[in-house]
Amino acid sequence: WLWRSDPHEIEGYDGLNIPGVGNLADIHGGVMAALLGNAGDVVYNLPVCNDADGYDPVCEGRDYERKESWDNFSPRVAIDYRVTDNAMLFASYARGYKAGGFNTQEVDSKFDNENVWNVEIGLKSQLFDNRVRFNTSVWKYKYNDKQAIRLVAFESGSVPRYVTETSDVEGKGVDVEILWAPTPGLRLFANGGYQDVTCTDNCGSSDVGDPTGAPSTRISFGGDYRINLGGNSGSINLHADHSYTSAVRENGTCIKERSCGTVVWGNSSWETGEARNFTNIRVGWTNADDDMSVSFFVSNLFGNRYRDGARGVTTDTFGTPISEIATPSLWGIDLTMHF
Repeated sequence: WLWRSDPHEIEGYDGLNIPGVGNLADIHGGVMAALLGNAGDVVYNLPVCNDADGYDPVCEGRDYERKESWDNFSPRVAIDYRVTDNAMLFASYARGYKAGGFNTQEVDSKFDNENVWNVEIGLKSQLFDNRVRFNTSVWKYKYNDKQAIRLVAFESGSVPRYVTETSDVEGKGVDVEILWAPTPGLRLFANGGYQDVTCTDNCGSSDVGDPTGAPSTRISFGGDYRINLGGNSGSINLHADHSYTSAVRENGTCIKERSCGTVVWGNSSWETGEARNFTNIRVGWTNADDDMSVSFFVSNLFGNRYRDGARGVTTDTFGTPISEIATPSLWGIDLTMHF
């Protein structure tokens, strides 16, 4: 990767002109100069350059290059055993990785491969004349150098930057899936999972052993019912589902980033990261040939609204955080045709 600090022509510079406003590249340069004063370039004002010419705290007017390579061997082994014609036990062990790279906005900054191993043991089954499907599994994984993009403020400048940081994370949990067809045309389903995910090293503002923030519980359930109208009249299709996600598990990092717990900003305060519930319904008609349908649907039927934390690049720089609110109830009509 090559970090460049000498002047370079911007490709497509003329296309950045806005009549009556100016050139966006020039405006950006002026804004950065106003923010940094005489501090120099926001990227190169970092005491990290070491080369044959000796130590240079600013690296102004020259390039800095670094080369790295990464490799990995990621096998997977799986076995299964049929207990009966309708039930199977399985187990698997797998390794995986994501290649390392460079933080383009921080000179001489690199991050290593993200490595993970995962173990899973479970059961898959079809019961009661295939009217019930029951699947479940328990699992555990461990990440080394798990990559995460974070907005980080540096002492060398007042403008925070998005950089990739790494930490070690481990988790364990259980998943359950149930599908039941009690009568023709009626199908009920339920899915659930519990997980415990914690940070074990390089945890930033969190303590070793703290949860990563991932919710511990997710549950969804619902059903579909098809009513045949007879003849060539097609069918009426009814659907409803509900999903629940438990609250974000608080830690030092999410509190610092204002993405969990009680957020206080000026004279305002609000809760974020709390448990969430959403309900959706759909009523539709399908013709006898199953090639045309029309449906009326409602998402987030009860209009539950949940607010994000205070975030954004300008949160600390200009004191202008962004906090988004979940989409309210949404209804619509869709038409589907197959040719």
